[in-house]
Amino acid sequence: MVFMLRRPRDVISSLMRFDAMGQQAQSFEEAAWNWERLSHGAYQAYQKLGPDTVFFTDYERLKSDPTTLIREWWEFLEEPYFDKAIETTARRINSSGEAEAAPPVEIDNTALDRLNVIYVGMCAGKPFGSLPWRKELAPFEAVRNDVVNRFTRVITEPGA
Repeated sequence: MVFMLRRPRDVISSLMRFDAMGQQAQSFEEAAWNWERLSHGAYQAYQKLGPDTVFFTDYERLKSDPTTLIREWWEFLEEPYFDKAIETTARRINSSGEAEAAPPVEIDNTALDRLNVIYVGMCAGKPFGSLPWRKELAPFEAVRNDVVNRFTRVITEPGA
């Protein structure tokens, strides 16, 4: 599994402007919940399964050194590198605009500060349990079972 972590403000800003892509824009609360829920599950997997199973990186690396990072992905996945892979980083296929362009109007700075603590902690490799996650988030076993069920459906029911 490759887990790429993106800054909470960037993700939240993007999700709040999803209407620019013809999708439904999310409220700050919805977008913050989605960032935390998905980051929580992926970071649990990384810490439980380890770096031999989960490749963890910050999105900032993709922006600053895509060639090196993509080579590392292929190596991690034990797949041959191909030069055209790097070309995909030169174009956006699903952008709702630059996250830095305009801050969301309805922002909860207290909530965003807590998410930033989580983000910085994950980037620093802090233990999962030391981060200020919401209590109602699912434990690793539930997340793992959900992922296994989703993959099973995709494999056994193509197109479903």
